[in-house]
Amino acid sequence: MARTNLNWEPNNKALAPLEKDAMRIADGTWESYHQQRNQLYGAAVKSVVEMGNCPTQRHLNQKQADAIVSFFNIDGGDRKLLCDEIWKEACPQIPSCWRDVTFNALEELCSNNHYGCSYSHERSI
Repeated sequence: MARTNLNWEPNNKALAPLEKDAMRIADGTWESYHQQRNQLYGAAVKSVVEMGNCPTQRHLNQKQADAIVSFFNIDGGDRKLLCDEIWKEACPQIPSCWRDVTFNALEELCSNNHYGCSYSHERSI
């Protein structure tokens, strides 16, 4: 409807996420998308908490990284914002002495994305 108003200048970048949601509503996949997103979000948070509660683990293992990347892929949003969302929930569940290492591992995945298919083993001390 906004596009029919000739006096209104749309911000296409800002409208893009809304258009995706509108299409999900129109084709009946809105609820299934959010159920799947919530499930993958929970798995991503669990992976970060799991890593943060393992004192010998310094980086995400492949299974943990895959869970987080699956969440990134379904959401399709800004990875930095998604990492912040994961960290906000995971952080209180991680002992304070392991938070820096865990946060760095999450940031590494978020920014470098080096946990690809060739990263198949866990690195630890």
